[in-house]
Amino acid sequence: MNGEFTGFCSQYYNLTERLAKENAYLQKFLDNAPFYKGETQLSEIDYILKYYRKTQEVNMAVVKTMDDLNKTAKTILAIMRHFEIPSGTVLHGVVEEEAEYDIWADESSQVHIAKTKQLAPEPDAENIITIRLGESTNVFDDEDAWFPK
Repeated sequence: MNGEFTGFCSQYYNLTERLAKENAYLQKFLDNAPFYKGETQLSEIDYILKYYRKTQEVNMAVVKTMDDLNKTAKTILAIMRHFEIPSGTVLHGVVEEEAEYDIWADESSQVHIAKTKQLAPEPDAENIITIRLGESTNVFDDEDAWFPK
């Protein structure tokens, strides 16, 4: 079982990973955005409108993740200040079955994190199902519907 500070640091790691994926997904939406080019069929305009609504939804997910990341960083900084951990002190953490990471705060109270080692998940044993629980958003479901191959 992880302790409270480890939990916040691992959450920060997970949020930075999620933010990177969400930003890449948003960029893909922006790069493939359809533009109105004089279409006269309502269904074509509806598709453009639906695409832009979906893009707004994806952007809102990015904004929420950034907000969660900032709140978590503030908590980490408060704990570091409470224990008088000097800026630049590199702390080491592990996200079980995923990665090892280093986390630190700089002189301007910015939290930084870097993955130092990818941990291979344990091989799946026959007849064992692994379920990961976590926050889920429907924003990233059915990517193929928006980006045909």
